[in-house]
Amino acid sequence: MKNLRAPVKCPQCGTASPSGYNFCKVDGTPLRQNQQLPTADASLSKCKCGNVIAVPEESGFCIVCGSPWKPRDHVEYQINSNLAAITDCGIEHELNEDDLRIACENYKGTIYKVLIVCDGLSSAQHAKESSAIAAKAASDYLTTTIKNGWTEPRLAMSQAIAAAHQAVCTLPFKKKSPKDPPGTTIVAAVLSPTTATIGWVGDSRAYLVQQNKVKLLTHDHSWINRVIDAGLLTEEEATKSVNAHVIMHCIGPIETSISGNLPVSGVVSEDITNESVLILCSDGLWNYAESIESFETTLAAAPKTGDAMTLVKHLVFFALAKGGHDNISVAVASNGKW
Repeated sequence: MKNLRAPVKCPQCGTASPSGYNFCKVDGTPLRQNQQLPTADASLSKCKCGNVIAVPEESGFCIVCGSPWKPRDHVEYQINSNLAAITDCGIEHELNEDDLRIACENYKGTIYKVLIVCDGLSSAQHAKESSAIAAKAASDYLTTTIKNGWTEPRLAMSQAIAAAHQAVCTLPFKKKSPKDPPGTTIVAAVLSPTTATIGWVGDSRAYLVQQNKVKLLTHDHSWINRVIDAGLLTEEEATKSVNAHVIMHCIGPIETSISGNLPVSGVVSEDITNESVLILCSDGLWNYAESIESFETTLAAAPKTGDAMTLVKHLVFFALAKGGHDNISVAVASNGKW
């Protein structure tokens, strides 16, 4: 006979797990009362059968189903209650080709927050290295510029992305390879007390949240946006194309080898308040909440703690619960409680 007992819903991320599971198959949350939550490190070691492996066998196999296991590629960063980030490999990928950086700098008593999210192109060589070196180069450039005086934000942002591009171009690669030359998307932000300056190349995004309303600050360098902006296709027509999620620009030698030009970054500035929240993410998140309305709905379900890490975890768990088909990176910043 079939098991007719209802699945158990995770109280943390909402994922429905089979009735026999004691822990959520996505985030390791206990599904039964009076069970102890594993330690943070242990909760990140999960088998595909749903078993949370607190003490793995020496053989390296799951004691429940016998499958080989290894710790999830999941890294958390938190500088304070207003600045935090997570990058996670997702459920279907063993390798995380995303990378990110967050930092705080003090210039003459003014606090600036720096956020970088990069998504290495899986079709390219050295995708993981590309995102890592780009995130570091952009972060280093921005923090150094802040220390020297943040006087021309938009110019500094463009130069930071150019520095990231040049850094990725130093990676060696095979010209005759089934994979493309190295490349990665990038979205970067600097928050002053009153202004957010955003720069990007590719389809990693930045969202501004104010009074529970979401505004998309970036405009993807994607095929779908190109044909819609040019009036060649309607949005409904374009979304049906196999090219809908193809990006047209990124940073790294893949960009210069195709176009022969340096990547042109998008740069915007936006006024903010202490209640404003800035969210940077890779497409591993926004693909599950692509419209502004769906993103607002996702945010509305987050715990109202006013803590950046709580919001980051909510968004990452949301993407995992939806399937986690791609790497997921999220960085959140604010200048005050919200």
